[in-house]
Amino acid sequence: TEERGHPVLVPQSVGDSDGGEAHDGCTDRCTNRRTSTTREERSTDRRGDDVVELLTDTLTGLLWLQARQASEQEVQTSLAHRAADIKLRVERHLAAHEIILKSFSGFFNASSEVTRQDFRVFYESLLLESGNFHFAGINYIEPVGASGMAQHLAKARVAGVADYSIHPAGARMAYAPIVYIEPLSGNNHKAIGFDLLSNPTARLALERASDTGALAVSAKLVLK
Repeated sequence: TEERGHPVLVPQSVGDSDGGEAHDGCTDRCTNRRTSTTREERSTDRRGDDVVELLTDTLTGLLWLQARQASEQEVQTSLAHRAADIKLRVERHLAAHEIILKSFSGFFNASSEVTRQDFRVFYESLLLESGNFHFAGINYIEPVGASGMAQHLAKARVAGVADYSIHPAGARMAYAPIVYIEPLSGNNHKAIGFDLLSNPTARLALERASDTGALAVSAKLVLK
C-alpha cells in the first residue's frame, strides 16, 4: 500500500515573507513621517520666535519714537515758555527805562538851564543804582552846529571840564556831543565830548527820535 506523506508546515522568518517586508516598509515610512513632522514643528517654532522678536522690536521702536516726539514737544514747549518769559521781562525793563528817560526830559523842559551839578543831583535822587535798571550811563546830548562850535567849547570848559573837546576830531556840518553823563565813573568820563552823530548806529536812533518825537532804541553802541 502506498503511503502518502502528510503536509509539513515550515515556519518562515518574518523577513522572508511578503507580509514581513510590507511591515518593515511601513515602519520606515512612519518613522520618516514622525521625523518630518518634528522638523516642521521645530521650523514652525523658530518662525514663531522670529515673529515674536520682530513684533517686540517693532513695538520697542514705536515706543522709542513716541517718547522722542513727546520729549521734543516738551523741549519746544519749555523753550516757548522761556522765550515768552524773557520777552516779558525785557518789555518790563524797557518800560521802566522809558519812564526814567521821560523824567529827565521833563526835568530839562521844566528848567531854564540845567547845570552839570543839577544833572548829577537829579540822577542821584532817582536811586537808579540801587534798583534793577543796570544803566551803563544816562547822558545829555547837546546839538551843536558848525558855527556854534567855539561858543559850545568855551561854555563846557567854564562849567568845569577844562580839557573838554569834541571827538572824534574833524570838520562836520553838525555835532551831537555828550555833555553830561552819570554815573561819572569808570570809563564814562571818556564819553564826555563824544559826537554820537559820528557813529552810524547812534545817528540812526537820534534821527528817528528827532523825526518822531518819541524814544528810539539803537543797536549796541561801542564808543571809540
